[in-house]
Amino acid sequence: MHNVYWMYNGYSGDVFGFAERNEKLAAKFAPQGKSTLVRCFSWLNQLGFGPGYYNNSGVYFLFQRSTFKTPELGEEAVRLMRAHYAVTVYETEADYKKAIELKRLDQRDMRKRHPY
Repeated sequence: MHNVYWMYNGYSGDVFGFAERNEKLAAKFAPQGKSTLVRCFSWLNQLGFGPGYYNNSGVYFLFQRSTFKTPELGEEAVRLMRAHYAVTVYETEADYKKAIELKRLDQRDMRKRHPY
């Protein structure tokens, strides 16, 4: 089994939508793997109210571990992921877990700063 740890940085109105976005992301970037350990962090960036506040100000960071049966399938998926501007691939599980900890702190701070 070969594991690939990665993160997608999206916004609330992107092509992956809101419902089942982790399955859609896995189908696009890791089609022959099984995605587990999914963590999603999100918050609103825009201050105040106005047109498009709820539609355009949300960002999310979706972390996934994709497991592949062979290293070749994993390398193919990593090539797909690295070609996209919004995907970050982590070299080790420790880097992946550290990034999750940092995003969790960012989410806490941003939700306190922008509570609506």
